[in-house]
Amino acid sequence: KYLEPIREEVRDALARFGWSKLATENMRRVDSFLRETQRFRGLGGISMARKVLKDFTFSDGTTVKKGQMLAVGLRATHYDSTIYHQADEFEGFRFVDSAETTGDELALPNRLVSTSLEFLPFGTGRHACPGRFWAANEMKAMLAYMVLNYDMRMEDDGKVPDEQWYGSEIVPDLSAHMLLKKREDTKF
Repeated sequence: KYLEPIREEVRDALARFGWSKLATENMRRVDSFLRETQRFRGLGGISMARKVLKDFTFSDGTTVKKGQMLAVGLRATHYDSTIYHQADEFEGFRFVDSAETTGDELALPNRLVSTSLEFLPFGTGRHACPGRFWAANEMKAMLAYMVLNYDMRMEDDGKVPDEQWYGSEIVPDLSAHMLLKKREDTKF
């Protein structure tokens, strides 16, 4: 469902721009697929954990005490059906907008590097991860290389294995196997 459209987009971007940042910026399906992967199978259940530095009372009367830990519910936010249509389903091209006309990464609200209160892998606000631009470019380049050079699928009829939770963190099932076959028709 996703491999061939992504492979086609990668080939087109590389034919037009070579292996460059401009090429990865023009990989909208790749961008959407990676953003949806972070939304659906992120690194944990919480984000932006912080230690309270002094007692504080919010306007609604909620009080937090110095030394307590606060965090944002990452999984709860990313699986909220009032934010994401069919939030419990993986939709790799959920964030592709065919009406996009600008290449400005920050001007587009649904890009991998875009931050908001509804998409939290890189944090948000003034403390959002400054390395997210580099990380996004590297993820896109790695995925592009993999789809061009390999046919791949999960063993066991392609079923994605269940995630493993350790506290609030998620790690892949270490017993899972991905099957890779080198492609012969690679041109880039």
